[in-house]
Amino acid sequence: MTEYVHDTETLLLAGKGDPDAMERVICSNLGLVKSIAFRFAGRGVETEDLIQIGTVGMMKAVRGFDPEKNCRFTTYAVPLIFGEIRRFLRDDGWIKTGREIKASAAAIFRFSEEYEKKNGTAPTMEEICRQTGISEEKAAIAMAASKPALSLSFQDEETGFSPKTWWERTTLRRPLAKLRCGR
Repeated sequence: MTEYVHDTETLLLAGKGDPDAMERVICSNLGLVKSIAFRFAGRGVETEDLIQIGTVGMMKAVRGFDPEKNCRFTTYAVPLIFGEIRRFLRDDGWIKTGREIKASAAAIFRFSEEYEKKNGTAPTMEEICRQTGISEEKAAIAMAASKPALSLSFQDEETGFSPKTWWERTTLRRPLAKLRCGR
């Protein structure tokens, strides 16, 4: 088992762009990256991907490390590795949403979970807005944005709902109505 690289000379060389020094630092500290990445396992992302993202955080730590600050490299690197993985998990997705919308969705989700446990039923939109302090419009946007994206080829077997047929009906409704009116 390799040991973490702590020697200042190698870290400084790696920070200045020496590829051999960078590889040595990354390889010798990969166990640290893996241990952090494993904490995020089970969140819909392959562990190997999390390790790669964590390694990006490690590289940022190498570039930004200043040994004159009297801090061990691993102590400096851990928050950067965590941050890089968290940023990836927060920003990854088919539809990109802002932090405010994500924070609103999280608050709504937390309240709804607690409400359901306590009352045995889902809260109304009015109750959600009153409790969270989020307007109805923002709550609706946050709730819609937090749902997973549906494939256009998806079709609900029970109701027959399909995003594709819904889209076609709603986008073609006005032009078809104009054609009928023109007769």
